[in-house]
Amino acid sequence: MALYSALAQSGVRSRSTARRGAAALRLMIGLSTLLMFVGFFLGSPLLGATRQRQQPIDHGNQRLVKRQNVPSPEGDICQTQECKDYSSYIKRSLGVNYTQIDPCTDFWKFAVGNWQSFNDYRPDQSSVNSFSVLDDKNRDLLRKVLESPYNEATMMSDQDRPIDRDNFNKMKTAYDACLNEDLLKEVGVKPVKDILDAVPKPDSGKYETTGGLTDILITLHRLGVYPLVATDTGSDRKTPDVVTIYINHGGKGLPSKEYYNKTDVQANYTRTIAEMFDIFLGDSGTHGETSKQVFELERRIALAQLDPEQERNVDLTYNPYKLEDVDKLVPDISVTQLIDAFTPPGFDAENVVLQPVEYFRQLSQLIKSVPTEVLYAYFQWTIINGWADSVYRDLRAPLRRFRNQLAGRPDDAIQDRWRTCQEEVDENMPWILSGAYVQARAFGQDSKTLGEQIIDDIRLIYEERFPNYDWMAKEVQERSKNKVTLIGKKIGYPDKSPNVLDPGSVQEYYANLTVSSTKYFENKLNITFFSANKSWDDLLRPTDKDRWSASANTINAFYFPNYNQIVFPAGIMQTPFFNRELPEYVSYGGFGMLAGHEITHGFDDQGSKFDERGNFATWWDKGTRDNFTERTKCFVQQYAKFSIPGLDDKPLPINGELTQGENIADAGGVSSSYEAWRRRNERKRNQMLPDLPADANFTPEKLFFVSFANIWAQKARQRALVQQVLSDVHTPNEQRVLGVLENSKPFKEAFGCKDTKPACELW
Repeated sequence: MALYSALAQSGVRSRSTARRGAAALRLMIGLSTLLMFVGFFLGSPLLGATRQRQQPIDHGNQRLVKRQNVPSPEGDICQTQECKDYSSYIKRSLGVNYTQIDPCTDFWKFAVGNWQSFNDYRPDQSSVNSFSVLDDKNRDLLRKVLESPYNEATMMSDQDRPIDRDNFNKMKTAYDACLNEDLLKEVGVKPVKDILDAVPKPDSGKYETTGGLTDILITLHRLGVYPLVATDTGSDRKTPDVVTIYINHGGKGLPSKEYYNKTDVQANYTRTIAEMFDIFLGDSGTHGETSKQVFELERRIALAQLDPEQERNVDLTYNPYKLEDVDKLVPDISVTQLIDAFTPPGFDAENVVLQPVEYFRQLSQLIKSVPTEVLYAYFQWTIINGWADSVYRDLRAPLRRFRNQLAGRPDDAIQDRWRTCQEEVDENMPWILSGAYVQARAFGQDSKTLGEQIIDDIRLIYEERFPNYDWMAKEVQERSKNKVTLIGKKIGYPDKSPNVLDPGSVQEYYANLTVSSTKYFENKLNITFFSANKSWDDLLRPTDKDRWSASANTINAFYFPNYNQIVFPAGIMQTPFFNRELPEYVSYGGFGMLAGHEITHGFDDQGSKFDERGNFATWWDKGTRDNFTERTKCFVQQYAKFSIPGLDDKPLPINGELTQGENIADAGGVSSSYEAWRRRNERKRNQMLPDLPADANFTPEKLFFVSFANIWAQKARQRALVQQVLSDVHTPNEQRVLGVLENSKPFKEAFGCKDTKPACELW
């Protein structure tokens, strides 16, 4: 599960987004989303603190001194440039009238109320937040790398430098080809038109037979387009060392089911389909009725799928089937034939995992009820929708306009081409880019060491807490303790599968990928085939748990329940999330909260169904599960009381059921990270930051929570927030911060709130 899911940048999924979604589905084992983005985030006056008598308190074998909530003594102030800069950042973020805001009531406005005034989104952005600001910083660095010649002064050995140069040039070739918009303009829609022409016509007879329709789906799947049915490979949930085949429903063009029932969206989407047909198929002005039929078919496909809160339920999305039984379930498609077209030689597929079974029970009847001409047009639309981003920008203007409207951006907003091309390199050659990023940023062992310290501190908190949960059976307490001890951690960048700092390892990984400086579309086709072959070849060997799911420059963090692993790329290990040069409450309040969040995912409503080895198994007894479920109801009800302004001027409530896993992880993340930091602070009290406003009466305890709030600072467009509430497992950032702190006793004590009882408690 990714810590953060960025607000949607488009309403209609592109081909690359669909592939990323499939990869996330495979790697996150059906528990939604990295994903990332990784995607989004009380009444009494402040009490003046005075130094009080110290009382000893025992923690394990260490006898520590419990300090009261008091400022550090005069002179115990960090005066480094890093501290001065972060102090300025905090002061600028504070609400303009923070002295009139009760932090116990609205900590968001208190701590980051002014953040929006000096952070604004570009026209092409749906939101701007701490994640995206840091991402822009990384992008600027990577742009310089990608638009410069190979750095011959690299620290590589004389033996490795030529190989590293070749890897870099392959990446740069793909980037430069993407930048060449003059060439894109010259070739026009022909590359996509050639693909469209390869799809059999309605009168071909292919649509009336099981084999014929399956052949069409095979063609589309090879192109990374997944109408009706999606196939992929991934670690088997019940035997995570084995790679298996997953079969899911086909993609939908709108963010969630609710959009298909919105009259204005239907009209705009239908018009967009017609206009894109005009551009790619010709016969302008004749596609109005066809576009309505395509919309209706897509609507029926979407409505047959699981609701968003059901899609994250691992009990509903893990359904092992024999291939022959799937063929009986969907007689109009030969799933066996479809799978055999992609499995590598030497692999005999007998079993697959169906995700939403009910969808496949309805699929054959849906196919039978649709005229051949409509099914053909629907296939054409999935190709155009999936590959439109690969043609010159003017040729996809209707689709871009529709996506902008869904997200609340200006109709004519368009992303800088260099950003688009950098995204493609990040997606398609992440390990070459990761190596270049790590070298350019000089991510070092000292940062990794502090990251490991924070994670280990938090794991210790959980190990000590489990035996104290009397609602858990003793055996479950012990196994939970063992699970958190066994959580694997990946920090910084991949050093295996491949090792991004070993040019030979990276070269071997991309050996079968060919790119050209003058054939952008062919490059994208080659990358599609390369990625698919990599995925299907995984069936021949045990699950590679050393492989990363994200590049080193990614601004996100992840937990993979099927591997029992947490992942923290180097990209996110920067201010405001992490800085080893700042007082520890900054890194524990930021990165530590992220680490605690991801660890807690192993014990949320879905992650808790995977044991210490990553097996999807019943390892909790019924009593423990019932007690847990009763406690999680509090979170569902709590967050359902939050809302955002809807598009119809009515409040749109947060879906507490959909977001409960993330909300549980947030609460556990703050609670465990604060306790881990508090223990460190007892041994050596952190310095204060310089020049903080005296009327805020800040203490290290308070600054922990200020640091926490700052990582969720955000400014978002209303339509983008609506889209998030309807389809995303993450609560919007403002409500995310408020909900977490309603559940934090240390926060309420630090700020002298009247009622210090948490609204909901679990871990």
